Amino acid sequence: MARILYVEDKPISRQAYSVAFEMAGHEVTACDNYFSAKRVLEQQGAAFDLVVTDGRYDGDSRFGNRSRREGSLCLLADLKAADIKLPVAILSMEPKDFLPGNLPAECLRPVAFYSKTRIDFHAMAAEVPKLLQMRPE
Repeated sequence: MARILYVEDKPISRQAYSVAFEMAGHEVTACDNYFSAKRVLEQQGAAFDLVVTDGRYDGDSRFGNRSRREGSLCLLADLKAADIKLPVAILSMEPKDFLPGNLPAECLRPVAFYSKTRIDFHAMAAEVPKLLQMRPE
């Protein structure tokens, strides 16, 4: 069983993926935006084994609001700044936006990238054991 922090702004996706993770035996804390994820990480950062995050949601504008990528970029920057070395998987309609060469230097590098158009919630839940073996740079 993994303890997963899942960040997704769309309620239907948040519910579907959360249920799939739970059905696969994982414990899920689901957040709807950067600010709620930040609060959870400040309180329980060490309690998680994995972060799965949508690629696009609002953040605190430190990266110039890059087409709603702001929230995920802020989350990755916070993880790196706090030296929280959790594996992070990006689950996005455009995962190529989050490849290491496309991320600001202050952001933690995700270990995996998934396209929402190519992986469903059950398949994503099945990826968790593999993701747990990966460590960020």
